[in-house]
Amino acid sequence: QGLLARVEGWAQGAMAVADDPVAVLRMRQLAEYKKLCKELRLPESHVALDVLQPPQPQAAAGSDEEPGKICTCTTACHEYDFSRMYIGDKQLRPLAGALAFDKLLVAVALPDCGMRDPGMVALCEQLRQGRRLRRLDVSRNRFSYDGAAACLSLAKSAQRLYLVRSEDTCLDEDFCSRRGLPAKYTRLRVELGETLAGRAFDRRATVDMDALESQSPDLRPPTPQIPQTAIAA
Repeated sequence: QGLLARVEGWAQGAMAVADDPVAVLRMRQLAEYKKLCKELRLPESHVALDVLQPPQPQAAAGSDEEPGKICTCTTACHEYDFSRMYIGDKQLRPLAGALAFDKLLVAVALPDCGMRDPGMVALCEQLRQGRRLRRLDVSRNRFSYDGAAACLSLAKSAQRLYLVRSEDTCLDEDFCSRRGLPAKYTRLRVELGETLAGRAFDRRATVDMDALESQSPDLRPPTPQIPQTAIAA
C-alpha cells in the first residue's frame, strides 16, 4: 500500500505539471537550453539549469510522500534575475535561446555575468522575439560597440522596453569618460536614451493591454515602478 500511495502521488504530481503552464514553459526552456548546449559543444551551466528547472510539486500538508500541487509563481515567473551569478559569454547564446521561449517575458537582469560582444548580440537578437520586454539590466559587463549597437536595435524593436540599466559599461557616460572612448559611443548612448525616454510615461496603457491579452490572470506582467530616467547608468 505504501508503494501504491507513492506511485499515485507521483502520478498526481506529473498530471499537475502537465496542467501548469509555468511548468510546461520551464520544461520547454530547459530542453531548448540543453539542445543548444549540445549543438554548440558547451557544458551545461548549473546556474542556467537551476533557473530553468520546472517547479516541483509540493507535498500535501502533513505528508512527506504525497505531492499535491505545483509550486507555481505568478508575475515572477516571467522575470529572470541572474544577479550575482557568473554565466560567461559563451553561455549567453543557449541561455538566450531558452529565454526566448517565454513570450510573456517582462524583465531580464544579467549584471556582472561576464558578458561580452558575442553574448550581448545573441541576447538582444533572442529578446527581440518577445513582445512584452520592459526592463533589461546589463550593468558591469564588458561588451563594446557591437554589443551596445545590438542593445539599441533591441530598444527600437521592443516597443514596451522602457528601462535599460547599464552602469559601468560602454553605455555609461562616466565609464566612457574615464576610458576616453570615441564619440560614436556617446552618439549611441544618446540615441538609446532618446528611444526609451518617451516610454516611461506610457506604461499604464501597456499594462492594460497586457491584461486584455493574457489568458490567465495569474500570468499577467507586473506594473513597474516609474524610473527616475529612461536609461539608468
